[in-house]
Amino acid sequence: MKRQVIFATGLLFSHLSFNAATFDVANGSGPNSLIIDIYGSITLNGYYPTSRNEILRYLDKCSEYGADQLSVNMFDVGAWSDLLAKNDPHCDEMIQFAIEEAHKRGIRFYASIPIFCRSERDENFVEKEGDAVFSRTLNGTLDTHMLSPASPLVQKYRLNIIKDFLKRYAVDGFMLDFIRWGNYAADDQYSVCLSGYDEAVLGRADAIDGTKPAPSDPGMLRARASFVTDFIRKVKSLIEEERPGLPIGVFNSSAVGRLSSYAYVGQDWSQWEEEGLVDEHHPMFLIDSVTRQVRALQTLMNVRKTKSKVFASMFLAEGFDPN
Repeated sequence: MKRQVIFATGLLFSHLSFNAATFDVANGSGPNSLIIDIYGSITLNGYYPTSRNEILRYLDKCSEYGADQLSVNMFDVGAWSDLLAKNDPHCDEMIQFAIEEAHKRGIRFYASIPIFCRSERDENFVEKEGDAVFSRTLNGTLDTHMLSPASPLVQKYRLNIIKDFLKRYAVDGFMLDFIRWGNYAADDQYSVCLSGYDEAVLGRADAIDGTKPAPSDPGMLRARASFVTDFIRKVKSLIEEERPGLPIGVFNSSAVGRLSSYAYVGQDWSQWEEEGLVDEHHPMFLIDSVTRQVRALQTLMNVRKTKSKVFASMFLAEGFDPN
């Protein structure tokens, strides 16, 4: 039985990432069995074409490699992101044109949004709202690398952006990137998220007044994850109101599997599946061990209750060039 595999994001050839391949997970076959098929996907990261001819060239390249899905990061530093932040009408024209031409080629166009990542286009928001958009660590230090999933201001801000995209563009789905708490430890197997010492999180963790539970406290783990899940629920509800049936994809963090991701960045894959919140899982796994990857994938498949698709993602070595 073949399961979908994506070769994944941020690795560019001519400013375009190549993500099209599958392998047989059930039989544990490795990279030699790779084939390009209708499940191919391309992620456009870090650079955005600014002319119609350039857009057509990229879309033709997607078709050439058998891709039927294009995921475009709307927040990366680059022409589209900068122009979107300025509400530039030329940018709207380019995106509309790209979507129309993608559809002519049978390619689905997904808007990828780094939900709790702090990007350059967020700086006006950060300046306006101040420290309230960040989480704190156990010792009270602000974690300014990412926006806090527990902040109502952050959740409202991101939901408004998604709502705007829904009304403005005929996208075929959303990819929720950075749908997690921040964690910058190299060890994603045993590391625990150190952020989340916000009043709202401590309240859900049933912390006794004046005390701060350890980062690995079960109440803290549960509370952190609940805010990430809350946001996905809100996205699901918004889409059901505006564009029923539009798929939601997520990037699953942790190369080890479900339980480490829960502690590492507050992602509760089991709860997402229990509620049917996610249509596509894109685990962000490394290619250092196919065996480890299959085992990590199995931790997701073990809790899969819906008809969600699971993409067995691998990051290739930098400099990979399919040409």
